[in-house]
Amino acid sequence: MNEEESFEGNKKDIKKEIWENVKYIGLGIIFAIVLNKGMGLILDTDLPIVAVMTSSMVHDSTTPYRHYQFLQENFNYSEDEINSWPIKNGFNPGDVLVIKGVPTEEIKVGDVIVFKHKDQPIPIIHRIVNIEDGYPYTKGDHNPVMDPDCKLFDKQIAGCWDRTEIKGKAVLWIPFLGIPKLILHNIITFIGGLV
Repeated sequence: MNEEESFEGNKKDIKKEIWENVKYIGLGIIFAIVLNKGMGLILDTDLPIVAVMTSSMVHDSTTPYRHYQFLQENFNYSEDEINSWPIKNGFNPGDVLVIKGVPTEEIKVGDVIVFKHKDQPIPIIHRIVNIEDGYPYTKGDHNPVMDPDCKLFDKQIAGCWDRTEIKGKAVLWIPFLGIPKLILHNIITFIGGLV
């Protein structure tokens, strides 16, 4: 076998390997879509898997006053009561939550919900800290104040969140699984900022 034949054989192997990789990537994408749609049917939501993109639910050295003290002073919750809530230790950017669709009347204080509002295309993942007249008010555990829900104010003010829908509540937390999506999101955001 001469060099030319060896080179042609290597070219064919490389093409075959590239085709195999493209095929497996395509199958992976199809599998992910089918899995997402299937989980959506089972969990009764169109958003069954959500990657955490911000640090609004992180627990760190500020948690005693941003989370516990805020809830104790504003709603009279005890530390034991707060610690009994689901996902009591918060979560980080790059974590994944599995979401189950539930009727609004079944959610309760302490539940972590995923919702959308008019001015934000990315779903928000925050905790219900109060329910008044059946309406849940939310706050990120790491945030120093409640979410600026338009229902908190007597009149419409600039920057308030006009919630459009609750997608569901978190039923499972998986650390680190969403890191690839977080990295891709950050790259796209960075490139978008350059344009």
